[in-house]
Amino acid sequence: MAANDVNSNDVGLWEALSSALKGDWKSIEDMTNIQRRISWNEETTLHIAAAANQEDFLKKLLTWMTSNNCNLTAETNAGNTALTYAAAAGNVKIAEMMLKKNPELPNLGRGVKPLSMAAFLGHSQMVQFLYPVTTIDKPDDRDDIFINCVRKDLYGKHKLL
Repeated sequence: MAANDVNSNDVGLWEALSSALKGDWKSIEDMTNIQRRISWNEETTLHIAAAANQEDFLKKLLTWMTSNNCNLTAETNAGNTALTYAAAAGNVKIAEMMLKKNPELPNLGRGVKPLSMAAFLGHSQMVQFLYPVTTIDKPDDRDDIFINCVRKDLYGKHKLL
């Protein structure tokens, strides 16, 4: 089985998914492979916990990942990192925890960049947090962020753009 395949018979797969959604660290803390792909979209435990706003779970997961030499750069089928999921949820605290582990996260992934996601969804505080740490190289990305900030009434609020 390829590293990215998700096998529904995989021991602990559903436990990891359920635990990440509920924030139940106790039920999986003894697993040997906590951070792994747990959905058909290739989302990892980190992606799910970030999307579900599970701050305490995520903090423990990041500690586990550090001690097990795991990185935070895993992408979904669409190329999105877990930071993009945190940006979609609008949880700046989770984004801060992730950036402490890897300051390059806002600029990684081949999918939607976290800043673009936050702007699209109108998460003002997340936009304010991510803007100074994001490199915007492509004119199309810059235009997209600008248009979304204007649409969501974020333009000018934080002296952005």
